[in-house]
Amino acid sequence: MRNIRKLLFTLIFMMSVTAVYSYNLVKADTINITVSSDSSEYGKITGVDIQNALDRAMEDSNNEYIITVPKGTYMLSRGLHIYSNTTLNLQGVVIKHPGTGIGAMIQVGYPRRETGKSTSKGGGYTAGKYSRGKNININGGTFDAGSNSVEDVSTLFTFSHVEKLKITGTKFVYKPNEWDNAHMIEFGAAKDVLIKKCEFIANGKVDEAIQIESARKGVSHSDLMGKEDGTPTINVKIEGCRFVNFIYGLGTNHGIDKDVYKGMVIKNNEFEKIEKYAICVYNFDAVISGNKIKGKKRSFESYILKLGKRNNLKLTNNFLK
Repeated sequence: MRNIRKLLFTLIFMMSVTAVYSYNLVKADTINITVSSDSSEYGKITGVDIQNALDRAMEDSNNEYIITVPKGTYMLSRGLHIYSNTTLNLQGVVIKHPGTGIGAMIQVGYPRRETGKSTSKGGGYTAGKYSRGKNININGGTFDAGSNSVEDVSTLFTFSHVEKLKITGTKFVYKPNEWDNAHMIEFGAAKDVLIKKCEFIANGKVDEAIQIESARKGVSHSDLMGKEDGTPTINVKIEGCRFVNFIYGLGTNHGIDKDVYKGMVIKNNEFEKIEKYAICVYNFDAVISGNKIKGKKRSFESYILKLGKRNNLKLTNNFLK
């Protein structure tokens, strides 16, 4: 009996050592990449070089990638794709839209190349839940879509089926020559999102700066982000941002009753030259606090569009400038 107990103890010890060793084998490394012209076939940094650096994370998702782009102005020839466990540092960087249809300037993953059978009208979108990307940070930079024709520009950033996403200190500029039903940022089926100290500048012809959606069938545009599996968008914080010259500022201006957006925080933002509504809520469980609006309406609440029957809003310290 004693020998059996000794044997069991030995086996348990060996299994624990093996488990620790296996964990160490897959422990992530932090890989720092500075994009340079040394490997560029053009002799200068281009959008292709930035994408080549981002693709490193696609090749090995176990590591953490910190990609830094040197200060300068860069013209895209195609939209950028960013993957899990990636930090993209863009301080002092201006990225311009080429004036031709390239899709989003940045998109999480490469949805049209996803494996599996797609049932989405958008085509090729099969990642569900929050599985398309996680642990993604974008720091600084200016994304300038210029004054191009609306046929040439779509939403600047598209994120769907993602979690743990941060965009900090980034500026977005788009001044189309006619009204465009586009957004600076559009995301759905997203969890744990922080958009902080960003600036959104338009010319009164852009529909909305930040559009928040679910991935539920029947919600407008959800088929373009697929998979329409009902994954909710929750825990979104938009803080310390500035919105200038939009029809709508941010939020959800269409949806269905099944959707409830939990854990929403809209805090310490500034709105100026907003034609209709600064904040649109559709079944939001939200804290809306410390926001300022420069406008002609009579009250702060007159700038909030309330849709749906299940809004739970905590409004504190908001005022007109």
